[in-house]
Amino acid sequence: MAARRRRGPETAGGHLGEALPLEKKLELYYWMRMTRTLEERLVALYRQTKVVGGLFRSLGQEADAVGSCFALESRDVMSPLIRNMGAMLVKGATPLEILKQYMAKGDSPTRGREL
Repeated sequence: MAARRRRGPETAGGHLGEALPLEKKLELYYWMRMTRTLEERLVALYRQTKVVGGLFRSLGQEADAVGSCFALESRDVMSPLIRNMGAMLVKGATPLEILKQYMAKGDSPTRGREL
Protein backbone atom coordinates (compact mmCIF):
# COMPACT_ATOMS: atom_id res chain seq x y z
CA MET A 1 0.00 0.00 0.00
CA ALA A 2 1.38 3.36 -1.00
CA ALA A 3 1.96 5.90 1.74
CA ARG A 4 -0.37 8.87 1.65
CA ARG A 5 1.36 12.16 1.16
CA ARG A 6 0.26 14.88 3.51
CA ARG A 7 -0.30 18.23 1.87
CA GLY A 8 0.44 21.52 3.52
CA PRO A 9 -1.96 24.46 3.81
CA GLU A 10 -2.91 26.07 0.54
CA THR A 11 -4.12 29.44 -0.64
CA ALA A 12 -5.68 30.50 -3.91
CA GLY A 13 -2.16 31.09 -5.24
CA GLY A 14 -0.70 27.70 -4.26
CA HIS A 15 0.95 26.39 -1.14
CA LEU A 16 1.06 28.79 1.77
CA GLY A 17 4.85 29.03 1.83
CA GLU A 18 4.89 30.00 -1.83
CA ALA A 19 2.10 32.57 -1.61
CA LEU A 20 4.27 35.52 -0.61
CA PRO A 21 7.35 36.83 -2.37
CA LEU A 22 10.51 37.24 -0.32
CA GLU A 23 10.08 41.02 -0.01
CA LYS A 24 6.67 40.56 1.66
CA LYS A 25 8.06 37.92 4.01
CA LEU A 26 10.85 40.32 4.98
CA GLU A 27 8.29 43.07 5.58
CA LEU A 28 6.30 40.75 7.85
CA TYR A 29 9.48 39.95 9.76
CA TYR A 30 10.25 43.69 10.05
CA TRP A 31 6.86 44.38 11.68
CA MET A 32 7.16 41.40 14.02
CA ARG A 33 10.66 42.49 15.08
CA MET A 34 9.47 46.10 15.49
CA THR A 35 6.67 44.88 17.75
CA ARG A 36 9.05 42.83 19.89
CA THR A 37 11.59 45.68 20.17
CA LEU A 38 8.95 48.24 21.10
CA GLU A 39 7.45 45.94 23.73
CA GLU A 40 10.90 45.28 25.21
CA ARG A 41 11.39 49.03 25.51
CA LEU A 42 7.97 49.39 27.14
CA VAL A 43 8.90 46.73 29.71
CA ALA A 44 11.98 48.76 30.62
CA LEU A 45 9.84 51.90 30.97
CA TYR A 46 7.26 49.97 33.02
CA ARG A 47 9.97 48.85 35.44
CA GLN A 48 10.95 52.50 35.80
CA THR A 49 7.27 53.28 36.61
CA LYS A 50 6.98 55.49 33.53
CA VAL A 51 4.13 53.45 32.01
CA VAL A 52 0.68 54.34 33.33
CA GLY A 53 -1.57 51.34 33.93
CA GLY A 54 -0.81 47.79 32.87
CA LEU A 55 1.41 46.40 30.18
CA PHE A 56 0.15 43.38 28.28
CA ARG A 57 2.80 41.93 26.01
CA SER A 58 2.34 39.83 22.90
CA LEU A 59 5.57 37.91 23.44
CA GLY A 60 5.49 34.95 21.07
CA GLN A 61 2.22 36.14 19.52
CA GLU A 62 3.55 38.95 17.34
CA ALA A 63 2.77 37.04 14.14
CA ASP A 64 -0.95 36.85 14.98
CA ALA A 65 -1.50 40.59 15.02
CA VAL A 66 1.00 41.44 12.30
CA GLY A 67 -0.08 38.71 9.89
CA SER A 68 -3.81 39.28 10.22
CA CYS A 69 -3.48 43.03 9.81
CA PHE A 70 -0.96 42.70 6.97
CA ALA A 71 -3.65 40.87 4.98
CA LEU A 72 -6.13 43.76 5.28
CA GLU A 73 -6.77 46.28 2.55
CA SER A 74 -6.21 49.98 3.25
CA ARG A 75 -9.98 50.57 3.44
CA ASP A 76 -10.52 47.74 5.95
CA VAL A 77 -11.21 48.54 9.58
CA MET A 78 -9.64 46.81 12.55
CA SER A 79 -10.35 46.91 16.26
CA PRO A 80 -7.15 46.08 18.13
CA LEU A 81 -7.21 44.72 21.65
CA ILE A 82 -4.43 44.29 24.17
CA ARG A 83 -1.51 42.34 22.71
CA ASN A 84 -2.28 43.69 19.21
CA MET A 85 0.45 46.32 19.05
CA GLY A 86 1.80 44.74 15.86
CA ALA A 87 -1.51 45.36 14.10
CA MET A 88 -1.42 49.02 15.08
CA LEU A 89 2.11 49.37 13.72
CA VAL A 90 1.18 47.71 10.42
CA LYS A 91 -1.83 50.03 10.07
CA GLY A 92 0.34 53.11 10.53
CA ALA A 93 0.72 53.92 14.22
CA THR A 94 4.24 55.12 14.96
CA PRO A 95 6.35 53.76 17.82
CA LEU A 96 6.45 57.29 19.27
CA GLU A 97 2.64 57.49 19.33
CA ILE A 98 2.45 54.13 21.08
CA LEU A 99 5.07 55.11 23.66
CA LYS A 100 3.27 58.38 24.38
CA GLN A 101 -0.01 56.50 24.74
CA TYR A 102 1.40 54.05 27.28
CA MET A 103 2.97 56.92 29.21
CA ALA A 104 -0.33 58.91 29.16
CA LYS A 105 1.28 61.99 27.63
CA GLY A 106 -0.83 65.01 26.75
CA ASP A 107 0.20 64.83 23.10
CA SER A 108 -0.65 61.12 22.76
CA PRO A 109 -3.47 60.06 20.41
CA THR A 110 -6.00 60.15 23.29
CA ARG A 111 -4.33 63.16 24.95
CA GLY A 112 -3.44 61.16 28.04
CA ARG A 113 -7.07 60.34 28.88
CA GLU A 114 -7.00 56.63 28.15
CA LEU A 115 -7.48 55.44 31.73
